[in-house]
Amino acid sequence: MSISITIDQSYERLLRMKKAARMKEKLHREQMREANQIAREKQAQEEKAKHTNPSREHVRRDWARYNEAEVREHQHVIKVLLPELCKVGAERMGDSSIDAEYIPQKTGRGRPKLKNEDILYCAILKVYSNRASRYSAGLMEMVENMSIINRAPHFNAISKFLNREDVTVHLRDMLRLSALPLSPLETKFAIDSSGFRTTAYNSWMPEKHRVKVKNVWLKAHIASGVLTNIITDAKITDGNASDVLEFRELLGNTMEIFDAAEVYADKGYIARYNLQFAEDRDIAAFIPFRKSDRSLARGSPAWYHAHQRFTENPEEFYSHYHLRSNVETTFSCIKEKLGETLKSKNKCAQINELYCKLIAYNLTVVNKAMLMYEVQPDFLSVNLRVENDSNAAEV
Repeated sequence: MSISITIDQSYERLLRMKKAARMKEKLHREQMREANQIAREKQAQEEKAKHTNPSREHVRRDWARYNEAEVREHQHVIKVLLPELCKVGAERMGDSSIDAEYIPQKTGRGRPKLKNEDILYCAILKVYSNRASRYSAGLMEMVENMSIINRAPHFNAISKFLNREDVTVHLRDMLRLSALPLSPLETKFAIDSSGFRTTAYNSWMPEKHRVKVKNVWLKAHIASGVLTNIITDAKITDGNASDVLEFRELLGNTMEIFDAAEVYADKGYIARYNLQFAEDRDIAAFIPFRKSDRSLARGSPAWYHAHQRFTENPEEFYSHYHLRSNVETTFSCIKEKLGETLKSKNKCAQINELYCKLIAYNLTVVNKAMLMYEVQPDFLSVNLRVENDSNAAEV
């Protein structure tokens, strides 16, 4: 009898111990759950603090002027801004005229000459209209009847013009000229790149190995002002070109027109020579470091200074870095308004077409800034240095 009582007591004690262990484990799980919840909330607040600037005041948009700018955009760009820019661009190209085909309205012998001013205007207008060459022929006749150009070219003349390699440097110069009116406004700039799709596809390999056919892309590297999203400079490369090598050239060309104080870029542009290039010119560069990056200067004091600023005060760093998102807005506006796909077939024409697309976008920004910030376009205020795309910045 006593043995059975002892067994029952031992069994009850064992049950109580198991129950106490389960209660203790349950309490521990609840405590861990609460701790994890607190940690997640804290992390979320830190992430939010990285991408927001508490000191930044909300700027209320002047909707009356914004609406007026949007309503008048087409007429003002076609009648005022584009003719003025093309006139200056033609003067910078020189006095040489371009052999081209016309709608038959000849006088005298031989093929008539097409003025640089007219062909520049028609090429950019064709891209701005986002239509193919044949469909834009009627638009060219309309602007001729409005006496904006001397004579409407044949639609093939525009394609031949865009296929000229020597035109690329002049279009890049015109892009920088189109940003001149906003030079008093912009002091902070963001640099990034984005792809634009062409109509070409990969050829034999997809068919042979039955893989998905992909478009060939061109990449536009741009420097953009963070206040108005104006493009201050751009360079067109292949779709797989590196971003880090274009930083110095874009920033250096921007400094010829604008007084740059800060520049923003993503991790793809982090390099010692880029940070040193900016610091030597008294420009604060906000480029985030990778996890594997260390503070070793290795001949670049700017690298050490930037790494210390990034690690010791990340909240201050991200309060500036969040302005980089404006360059993403710039690309979004270009692709939404003027299209993502390039219509030209040859690579040279595709590059020139993309430059025309960026010029047309800049003119829409200038049109809006004339009302929002009361600026006046003056494309002759700075004597720019025209260089070929092959002349990159020194390492």
